[in-house]
Amino acid sequence: MTNKADREAYFREVELTIRDYYLADPSNPYCQSGKTGGAEHWETTRCCIAEAVNADGDYLDLGCANGLLLESLLRWCAERGFNITPHGVDFVPELVALAQQRLPDYAANFHVGNAWFWRPPQRYRFVQLLLDAVPPADQHAYVARVLHDMVAAPGRLIVSVYGLGTSATPAVAVKTLEGLGFEVAGATACVSASVAWIDKG
Repeated sequence: MTNKADREAYFREVELTIRDYYLADPSNPYCQSGKTGGAEHWETTRCCIAEAVNADGDYLDLGCANGLLLESLLRWCAERGFNITPHGVDFVPELVALAQQRLPDYAANFHVGNAWFWRPPQRYRFVQLLLDAVPPADQHAYVARVLHDMVAAPGRLIVSVYGLGTSATPAVAVKTLEGLGFEVAGATACVSASVAWIDKG
């Protein structure tokens, strides 16, 4: 486990990086969700996440940014025959406000908070996280706590690894989770993203 001072320094650095990059262009929703490029690039680099959804239910995105991914998942999952209710958490208030504006019917489902500390008001059928939200030494504890405290039973924890380019394969996320000691139920990949999930019975 990371000591408290180092963890707080990591969180400060991540928040500053996100503010500098995500909020640099107020007119670009893709930048506000951490991506360059337009709609087509967004689709090809994120659409595979919907393959992890196998039922209707509440979907929590930890680190939801401006809500673009959740808005997209609403459509992508519906195309696969599933209806999700979006929920999001982010520790940058300006991004949470953008998510609430993007999805006004679900504005009350968005919260400002650091997912490492945040206590959910409920459990969710699907929860998605990025491991780089916490220091590497805290990744096992982070996955274990989210799985225990936030994922409903039955439910699914979805872990995405981004920034892999055309080398992205399901094996990247699988190896990462198995290396942390978790049993993987399934995996997929699209350009730049590897996605794996853990089922909770």
